[in-house]
Amino acid sequence: MIEDERVAAMEDLHKKGDEGHQVVIMPQYMEHPRYKVDVEDTSPPKEIFLGLGWDEDRLTQRKHYRQYYPDELENIKEIFPQ
Repeated sequence: MIEDERVAAMEDLHKKGDEGHQVVIMPQYMEHPRYKVDVEDTSPPKEIFLGLGWDEDRLTQRKHYRQYYPDELENIKEIFPQ
């Protein structure tokens, strides 16, 4: 069931044409209109990407999202087809 959610989330990401092919995604920020602070605009699907690090503001650039694979990379046919 979890694998089905991952596959569906990956298909949705590819349909949008977003950064689904990337292994590491940097967050995009916008300024909150009321509080005048940087907030993350959108985050990638949690079924596919794992959030790492933190940012104090949009210039820190420590936070990123890394693609998660449930098995050893040698067993993932998307990465190593043979």
